[in-house]
Amino acid sequence: TWEKLVHQYENGLMVDFLVSLKTIAWACAYAFPVGCLLGYLYTAEAWKTPVRFVASMRNMGTTAVIAGLILVQFSGDMIKTLTIGLIILVYFLSALIQQFDNIHQERLDLARTMDMTPTQTLWHLVVRGELYQVCANFIPNIGIGWSMLSIAEGVVRGSGGIGDLLLQQDKISSMNGIVALAGVTNITGHLIAVACWFVLRRLFRYASN
Repeated sequence: TWEKLVHQYENGLMVDFLVSLKTIAWACAYAFPVGCLLGYLYTAEAWKTPVRFVASMRNMGTTAVIAGLILVQFSGDMIKTLTIGLIILVYFLSALIQQFDNIHQERLDLARTMDMTPTQTLWHLVVRGELYQVCANFIPNIGIGWSMLSIAEGVVRGSGGIGDLLLQQDKISSMNGIVALAGVTNITGHLIAVACWFVLRRLFRYASN
């Protein structure tokens, strides 16, 4: 396994590694703001059903997502990015729905007692008050997107990526190669999560959890 990893490194592993990092970074850049927007809209009664519908797309097969993106004629790299971004989005949105449903009624009553308008309640109670937990809920979903790279990168093989390398090793039934690359992806996914938690706790020094 070690020899296979060294062989992969000597044959451009780092290039594919950076391609995958770029894909996951762009996917997160799309998924986080869109997920937050839909999550905040969910607090309005009229938007609850549409947002729940979007979140329910987590039950849809990834292949169907890719087929839909191909149908609307997105380019290769954009298909990868949007596929991973959508996977992250639907799971992130599901977490936000549960989070916002669990806001204690006492906090809502306090906002009404302070004569806050609905807009002020949304800003102070939901947006600012829940921002740390929103970011905390996003971090595990990065791992979900990272683990799905082999599916998205398997569709667009031309630009490479860790997922493409994994499929190449699977095609020739190289278990050593698969184990080597799986170790790289596992360690990288863990380091991404650790780095995100470090930054988050630096930004929210007085968060309660």
